[in-house]
Amino acid sequence: MDIIIPIAFLAFIVALIVWVVKYTKKVNARKRQFFQDLGNKHNLQHLETKRSLTRLNSLSGKIKDMDVQIYEHIVGSGKSQQILTTVQLTPSPFDFEFRIGKEHFFSKTGKLLGMKDIEMGDEEFDKIFLLKSKEEDKFRAVLTYDVQQRLKSISSDLTGSIYGNLGNLSYSAGVVAKEAQFKQLEKVFDFMLSLDNERPGRKVSY
Repeated sequence: MDIIIPIAFLAFIVALIVWVVKYTKKVNARKRQFFQDLGNKHNLQHLETKRSLTRLNSLSGKIKDMDVQIYEHIVGSGKSQQILTTVQLTPSPFDFEFRIGKEHFFSKTGKLLGMKDIEMGDEEFDKIFLLKSKEEDKFRAVLTYDVQQRLKSISSDLTGSIYGNLGNLSYSAGVVAKEAQFKQLEKVFDFMLSLDNERPGRKVSY
């Protein structure tokens, strides 16, 4: 009887390890397929690197005159370690900095403390999105009615913020491992590509 308990515990540990390995392989295969499909769609090169049991995927290439990178990377350490998926388009189509994110409790609190964001005068839109830029006039010119409608259409897909810097456009999401998360990332990516249409003198359909 005394030996049964440790044997059962050992069997449980082994079964758990086997399950983790199989589950990780399944997730890795699913992510690999998503990145490959997205790469084929936009003629981007796919690369996969190994980090222990985890496989990190990346895409790189050129769309029109922008260098495109979509890649998974590990941030943090120990128990706080997590995988982020980042989209980066270089160079940015715009010569100013901005941020497009979602309204949340802390952003609303920030307003009360004197931190101002840019509001477009559409009550529904302004309740959903947090817009920031030091170049308000230039940013408003980018956020045409059509752009605002496209933003509304991806409001539930935007899990992070889109940053426009002088060098690039970037967006980071959390772990992208399920089909719904893949679709969310792709919709945000398509929106970011469409912003290139809004640069002065540029009207191109992707």
